[in-house]
Amino acid sequence: MPTRFQALRLFTLPLWLGVLAVALCAAPARATSAGAPQDDVAARAGETTVSWEELDGLIFVRHANSPEGHEALKHLLKTKLLDQLALESGLVVRDEEVDALWRETEESLRQAGQGDLPELLAQQGMSAAEFREFLRLGVVQRTLARRALGIPDDQPISGELQETWLEKVIVERGLVEPPAPWTDGVVLSCGGVTIGVDEYVTNLRYRIDPAALRQGMEQILLEKRLRERMPDLAESALDKAVNEELARRRTNVLADPRYKGIGYDELMKAKGILIDYWPEDPSLRAAALTRLWVERRYSEEDLRRTYQDEREYFDGHFGEAIETWVLFLRAGVLKNDLVPRTFDEAERELFEITRAVRSSADFEVVVLEHSEAVKSRELRGRVGFVTRLGSTLPAILRDEIFRCVDEGSYAPDLDPKDRRRLTHAIRTSEGVALCWLGERTPTPAWDEMIVHVHAELRARVQDDSLDTKSVVTYLDTE
Repeated sequence: MPTRFQALRLFTLPLWLGVLAVALCAAPARATSAGAPQDDVAARAGETTVSWEELDGLIFVRHANSPEGHEALKHLLKTKLLDQLALESGLVVRDEEVDALWRETEESLRQAGQGDLPELLAQQGMSAAEFREFLRLGVVQRTLARRALGIPDDQPISGELQETWLEKVIVERGLVEPPAPWTDGVVLSCGGVTIGVDEYVTNLRYRIDPAALRQGMEQILLEKRLRERMPDLAESALDKAVNEELARRRTNVLADPRYKGIGYDELMKAKGILIDYWPEDPSLRAAALTRLWVERRYSEEDLRRTYQDEREYFDGHFGEAIETWVLFLRAGVLKNDLVPRTFDEAERELFEITRAVRSSADFEVVVLEHSEAVKSRELRGRVGFVTRLGSTLPAILRDEIFRCVDEGSYAPDLDPKDRRRLTHAIRTSEGVALCWLGERTPTPAWDEMIVHVHAELRARVQDDSLDTKSVVTYLDTE
């Protein structure tokens, strides 16, 4: 789903107005649904709430120093600078000019078949008054750019030229950007314009990806719910658990070859996270709390008993696994413009194109040449290790893979080039698949399985503590 910024860019407008559409994302979204929280809180799940102060703290740590945050900061500067320039020049935009632009926008949308302007604004949570304000700023930018560049009023001026002029003004006035975390309270200054931390963070409430903000608010709510489960937990014990969780993550990142020696803190900083404040982040604290909750309630014997009681589940998800590659062709009962072949034709084609396959490398070549599953083809068909109940592949494919295992047509000691590593063709709702089976890993011993049992119990207590479907936020609209 597009963000408000992306959706508003979909408006087909005159060029200079299209540039203005970029500015629209600074206007606050309105929470208009019946279940939306009141203005005194940012989010709610039952009686548990997220205050605006808590949300702003999360935004500050996670997003204020991020690339997305810096883009929003630059836009906020331009908005405030245009107002400052208008004040200095004595420029006053008349309501009639804004009315004319409103009608021009409506006509552009009508001709493009993109709907009614008030309806589109409502979909983005923007009021007519807010949109009119940005139309006014558009007039300010266009007028001042024309004056500065000596372009007559009856001559067109492109959006790009207006932006170039405004960028030049910023340079001439002197842009000062202190480094984060802005302990003196000033994030940016330019000439007579100053942007403080509070104003900046408040602006980010409406500029950051709503999905990321919602996830953050859910994590704040989850931390509170988990804390309520352990009212006797001392703050010092929680701090210790958070530090241990942080140390665990640092160790895991250093041990992961994908990161090539880059540390956890460096990865977080690269995302724009203010690492000195990270121990207070709700995601880290919720993770520490779930671990504490499980450790308080489950001895090793309890964990072992849980495994034995639910062995089919744990072995199915974390046990025996088969390394798998998949080749897929689209097919159906009948051919049409969207379905290029029947199931029978697809099965015959799969047989022919894999006739010479004698290894996983051969299979990968065929996948690259013939597979019609785009994401799978990008990975040369390799899915990874598949368990009986895992979500890596649809059940119909998993069932065929483990039928081969259970009936003995596949065995882990098969020659790597044995064609019995190929499964039968598998019909799905969208086509036909064929799998190549590689190595097998057995169900792990208890010292490894206990890790999975512990993680599963942590996930369950999270789910029990907070139903994310019950969460309503200031971003929710009808």
